[in-house]
Amino acid sequence: MPEELRYEETTIQPRPSLRIRAADPSSRKLRAELFFDYEGQVASANEPTRAFYDAVSRRVVLRDSGTEMAAAGLLGELGLKFRAGSYGDPSRWELAPTKLPSIVRALVEAGWHIDADGKIFRRPDSFRIQISTGVDWFELRGGVGYGETAAKLPVG
Repeated sequence: MPEELRYEETTIQPRPSLRIRAADPSSRKLRAELFFDYEGQVASANEPTRAFYDAVSRRVVLRDSGTEMAAAGLLGELGLKFRAGSYGDPSRWELAPTKLPSIVRALVEAGWHIDADGKIFRRPDSFRIQISTGVDWFELRGGVGYGETAAKLPVG
C-alpha cells in the first residue's frame, strides 16, 4: 500500500464524562448525558460511531466498548436510571437531586469529567503547603492544583 494511504489502527482509553442538566419543570429528576473523550474526540454513549479517523496523525482510533459499558454500569450502581429515548426524545440518564453530591464525588474520584449546569467538578492533582515562623508570628501559604488551574489559600 502506498505510504500516503497507510494509517495506524489504535485503541485509546477514553475518559468518561457526564453532563448533568435540570429537567423540565414537570419532572423532579435531573437529566444526564454520558460522553467519552478520546484525546479530544468526544463521542456520546448513544452515538453508533465505532471509530474516529485522525487525518493529521493518520490513525483510526477505535472506541473501547468495554470501558464504555463499565462506565454505564457504574452509573447504574450509583443509582442513576437509564431512560431509552423515543420519537425524537434522546436516551438519557436520570437521577434524584438529593443524590447529586454523592454521585459527583464518586465519579470525580474515579477520574470522570463532570459538568453540572456549566459548573465543572475536578479532582485536585496537587496540594502544597508552606509554613514560615518567627519569634511571635507564623505565616501559612499554599494551594491546590487542578490541572492548568490553581486555587491559592487565602492570605489575610
